Amino acid sequence: MKVLIIGGHFTPALAVIDALSEKDQVVFVGRASSFEGSSEKSLEYQEILRRKIKFYALSTGRIQRHFSRKFVPSLFKLPKGFAQAVSILREEKPDVVVGFGGYLSFPVGYAAFFLRIPIVIHEQTFGAGLANKSLSRIAKKICISWDSSRQFFSKDKTVLTGNPLPKRSHQKDTTFFRDAQKNLPLLLVTGGSSGSHAINVLIESSLPVLLQGWKIFHQTGDASQYQDFDRLVRYKKSLDFSLSRNYEVVKFVDTEKMESLMEESKIVIGRSGINTVSQVMNLGKPALFIPLPIGQKGEQLTNAQAVERVGLAKVLLQKDATSERIIEILDEMIKSYDALLKKGELTREMINPHSAKNIVKEIEYVVKEKTS
Repeated sequence: MKVLIIGGHFTPALAVIDALSEKDQVVFVGRASSFEGSSEKSLEYQEILRRKIKFYALSTGRIQRHFSRKFVPSLFKLPKGFAQAVSILREEKPDVVVGFGGYLSFPVGYAAFFLRIPIVIHEQTFGAGLANKSLSRIAKKICISWDSSRQFFSKDKTVLTGNPLPKRSHQKDTTFFRDAQKNLPLLLVTGGSSGSHAINVLIESSLPVLLQGWKIFHQTGDASQYQDFDRLVRYKKSLDFSLSRNYEVVKFVDTEKMESLMEESKIVIGRSGINTVSQVMNLGKPALFIPLPIGQKGEQLTNAQAVERVGLAKVLLQKDATSERIIEILDEMIKSYDALLKKGELTREMINPHSAKNIVKEIEYVVKEKTS
């Protein structure tokens, strides 16, 4: 079986790739760069090449929900993306195309439909993304992570599989943990695979206080217009060794190491994309979420509030976020830490450990149906 995976939401895509049989062939279509115009290679590009999987970079426009200055330029890029996708599919001739949402899914999915290649899609969120809503009309199977997504899709094609997460590797960043003070709790700060300028600035202003009581692992991303990583590296170098050894700053973290860092951390601070939220729930790890204030109908806020309702996380709106408020919330969470861990037992039960295998079964079913 030859499977073409569309990048976008990368964590579940990677989990499904790892769950496929060794006999299966995998081709990946995704973003080669972290940001448009950037020379920095994306995390998905690095991870896919590390697995020796054939990678195709796709250049296309994003589907815009509202009219803006980006609407027309993005619209004109869509035909180019569709043409590229048709060319890739004709060359590779996959048995099935599997999408995980995101703007890349749109041209590849419709190109597959044009070439009569069956499509399977997976929805990670508690609702439904724009690309998946569109592709659901032509998809053979729709895999959903949460029962709340059923209302958005055809009942006949929809299967509750769960949201797949990578296999737990228990890999440790031994260099960082060796140098840092062992008696201090670990605070993990992440803005997702692309990083978050707003969170980077908030943490930067909080470091003088936080480094008195925490060791901090900070993933900044690589947005060239802000230069957050370079600035924070300079900040680290300006610190006395007693403090600098407790602060690690990196652009990106590979999937396996991120899972390990989450497991080792006391508290996670980050955006609330569904994959970050799912990992927090799976590990039962207390978190402070600062949802992205823009996006698909407040998707990140919905994600964060779902975990807050269970009692495992705190939600801080970006408009209300200050250095003082972050420090205050962290102090509150430490004081009630045992109670938070008990709530983590509930969230772990909400994660299906067989999600990746469930999706592979649906992929195999669609391919078998095509050939029978």
